[in-house]
Amino acid sequence: MAESVGSAGGAPALPSAVRKLDPSAAVFGAAALILIFLVVVPLAWIFVASVHSDADETLTLSNYVRAFSRSIYLEPIRNSLVLATAAAVLAAAIHNEFTSGRSRSGWPNRRW
Repeated sequence: MAESVGSAGGAPALPSAVRKLDPSAAVFGAAALILIFLVVVPLAWIFVASVHSDADETLTLSNYVRAFSRSIYLEPIRNSLVLATAAAVLAAAIHNEFTSGRSRSGWPNRRW
């Protein structure tokens, strides 16, 4: 009489469909859906609120026209753009100097 080859202890082998059941894909999918929900819903809410007219229940771009046509709002927007550009240039310069110095030094794990 032949026994089926199984795991230790002589237990019968599981079918391949049962052996390959991996819950990590389901957990990853659930986490991705939760993350998408937590990001997309607030952004959609903010966008709808920004194009919603308070006077009547219509969607309009007048809030954006008003924001980008008043000088009181233009200076903070310009300051934000200047600061973001300066931060990006500074980060790129520091990164360039750091990687150049690292490649020419005796640090471990350098790729030369």
